[in-house]
Amino acid sequence: MRYLVTNGRLPLKLLTRTLLSIGVSMLLLALIFRLAASAGDELNIASVVDTLRRIALPLAGVYVLLQLLGAVFRAARFRVLLQAATSAPLPVFIHIYLATVVRNMAVDLLPARLGELAFAAMLNRRHRVPLDACIASLGVSVWFDLLVLAPIVAVLLLLPSGNVVSHGQILAMVVALALLAALGFWLIYHVLPAAAGYLQKHTAAVRSPTATKLVAFLDKFAVAVGSTRRRGVFARCVLLSLGARLCKYGGMYAIYIAVTAPSFAVMANVPLSGIMTALIASEATASLPIPAFMGFGSYEVGGVAALVALGYAAAESAITVFSVHVASQIVDYVLGGLAFVGFMFLGVQIASPERPPAAVRRRWAVAAASVLVLGIAFVIDQYRDYRAVRLNVPPPAGNPVAIAPQRQQRVTAALDGASGFVVWSSNRFGNHDILSMSLPDFQVRRLTIHPHAEYFPRISPDGTRIAFARSQPPWVSQRNPLLWDVYVLNLKTGRERLLARNATAPTWSHDGQYVYVQRNGGEFVQVDANSGANRLLMKSGTAPVPSKVILQTPSFNDRSRQLAATYRGARRMTALLTLDGVERRVAKGCQLTWAPNGEFLYWVDRGGRQTNRIMRIDPHLGEARAWLDLPGRFSHEYFPKLSNDGRILVLGASAGGHEHDVADYELFLWRVGEPASTAVRLTFHTGNDNWPDLYLHPR
Repeated sequence: MRYLVTNGRLPLKLLTRTLLSIGVSMLLLALIFRLAASAGDELNIASVVDTLRRIALPLAGVYVLLQLLGAVFRAARFRVLLQAATSAPLPVFIHIYLATVVRNMAVDLLPARLGELAFAAMLNRRHRVPLDACIASLGVSVWFDLLVLAPIVAVLLLLPSGNVVSHGQILAMVVALALLAALGFWLIYHVLPAAAGYLQKHTAAVRSPTATKLVAFLDKFAVAVGSTRRRGVFARCVLLSLGARLCKYGGMYAIYIAVTAPSFAVMANVPLSGIMTALIASEATASLPIPAFMGFGSYEVGGVAALVALGYAAAESAITVFSVHVASQIVDYVLGGLAFVGFMFLGVQIASPERPPAAVRRRWAVAAASVLVLGIAFVIDQYRDYRAVRLNVPPPAGNPVAIAPQRQQRVTAALDGASGFVVWSSNRFGNHDILSMSLPDFQVRRLTIHPHAEYFPRISPDGTRIAFARSQPPWVSQRNPLLWDVYVLNLKTGRERLLARNATAPTWSHDGQYVYVQRNGGEFVQVDANSGANRLLMKSGTAPVPSKVILQTPSFNDRSRQLAATYRGARRMTALLTLDGVERRVAKGCQLTWAPNGEFLYWVDRGGRQTNRIMRIDPHLGEARAWLDLPGRFSHEYFPKLSNDGRILVLGASAGGHEHDVADYELFLWRVGEPASTAVRLTFHTGNDNWPDLYLHPR
């Protein structure tokens, strides 16, 4: 407290330490993000912002109510401990309650829970409660929190673990917590008084005022702690501590589900034992003496490590833990700020200590500045991603650009006398709609006009219908596999109908009788294109699909009964699956797709000028080879799709942007087997064009 104000100026030491803690937090978060990226996952601040914007507000409200109720239990416990520690008059309960809410806000503001001292400062300065009694109540409260944590964890032994946390692991945690509680009891009730008596006896001759004050305070603190044991408050404090802990973890569970339920089905379905393990691990690492600002970075280390150790994907674990931390901190600081105002804490001018030597100050300043510069670089890097994703609103519609000369001739040559049409998703009219372009005359038609986003159009084998996905809210990032429904549009009548709820990435059977969809992230479902009757073919957690896996862009060969899929979630790769339970890894990359005749697979993988290229593999021989890498400026390839006869590949490519539904992707046609330089650009618009499909009329 003595460093807070010095002649009306913020002292250099406090400033440099604050900057250092901010920098350390940024570096820890950067490390977590980069480790997730090195594992092949996609993670950025924009993902976190998008997650927070979709938070379930009713559950967040439950967190607020439980925080307020938990503060009642904590404040009652503080009052009991203060009454046991001092005979001085105490303020009315509402003042202790407000100070407790402020304490909840400030507990992680400084490393090793030193922010709790705000509680002691407020009661001491405004209400003259003895400082030794305030700090004694804080110290003993920590021990009571640890004591009741052991039985709370033990209850998890009675819950189904869901193969996430074994009962043996939970039992080990209970034993460790019990040992820590016993050690804490021995330290505060036996070692502390003995140490205070020893110092009081052997430093009597020391004339240093600082040492004398320190020893005197330690002695008062030991007496205050001892009085909490002698005055029979143990049972009441245990019950109050249990209430506070139940409210705390109940609230954290509510905010965890509020964050994950709208965005990450896999993370929302983590068993209670796994969620509690992650929350306790986060709390433990945030309490370590790591100079992290508001616990950011140190909190995430524990929670992410726990979830990854339990088998969950690094990226989704990091987004989940970071979002939970941000959401809880927002609530805690709003409540704490209101409580601080209510407490009417006006501040006190405090004499400054002697200033440290200039050389020491310079070293602190250089260290803090260096770490802060690295942290700022991380923020700038993430801000670029943040701007790219554009939060949770549609990206700018863009504008037409000049069409390249001789496009007509080049497209005609590529079609080799064939005619047909391309369908794709584009935001050039505002939100993403499904568009159609007839070939070779380039007439563009808007097939859907709807306020919600649409993407992933796929043409039926006879060319008369398209299946596509439509978002449930007005706009959803295509990274989210959950908030979509699949529709079928009749191209002759213009009528559309809902085919499957909570589904996306539709594809057709070779005879047009069925549409295959990805449902609820981890399910692969066959839907009758006429009746809507559905049949579950594969599901995450059931052989051959590993548990906690999201099946992206599934492509089914209904002749060989093999599914080509991209794994996201707990694992990241492309795989070939059979209905009888066989899984075979194909490669890394994404968008693994069967050729129309089922002879080979193709997908997007790393390599080439703009880091992407199209690969091809014969599933029988297992020989992968580079298939297409565009040579021009637009060489970040995505969304490859062969025409219905397999002769022409249509795809999207950007000049460097990556985000599927934001970047300026243009559509290209390539006649299979020709040099990559013969690929011809179809679209000329700065908006986003993605997920094309090509139908060629039989000749």
